[in-house]
Amino acid sequence: MLYFDALSGLISTQRRGDRIGEFGEKDKILIVKENGRARVHDMADPILVGTGVKYIHKFDPTQVFTVLYFEGGNFNYMVKRFNLEGCPMTTEFNLISDHKDSQMIEFFATDDARQLMEYQVGREVQKEELDLTEVADIKSYKALGSKFTAKKVKRTSRITPPDSFDDGTDDSATGTEVSVKDEDDNDLFK
Repeated sequence: MLYFDALSGLISTQRRGDRIGEFGEKDKILIVKENGRARVHDMADPILVGTGVKYIHKFDPTQVFTVLYFEGGNFNYMVKRFNLEGCPMTTEFNLISDHKDSQMIEFFATDDARQLMEYQVGREVQKEELDLTEVADIKSYKALGSKFTAKKVKRTSRITPPDSFDDGTDDSATGTEVSVKDEDDNDLFK
């Protein structure tokens, strides 16, 4: 059984922090951070992953993820759907663009990726519920993604419940997505 201690940034077998599930010796662990960087780790005890962790899960290269992010180079909001086939296995890599102003807004590990978008149109705020799985096709994790709006985004809110961890057991006490960030709303222009 592995646990994640968000304060120390350690994944270990010690019963400290959030339970993340059962892992075998040959399993690999996928870590996604709030800054849009990811890394696949081999099993070891302990594993120092640091802070700012958004998602921890058993690595499956065929699993499809959806990311909503702000692309700092061209100032667009992008939706990207991808799997991690062919990703680096020993080094950290970006899931969003490398531009210094790029920012991951939301990360989904399920087929249900719904987001409430609020746009500033003149003096009015318009709201729209988007199913992000319909905005972009599944491509490589290296692809930029699809631009989905030319409107000025004021705020985004996740509608889809947080992704749960499934380690293949029937234990109802299975942990949930590990997230240090408790806010569901992303106020983009404070």
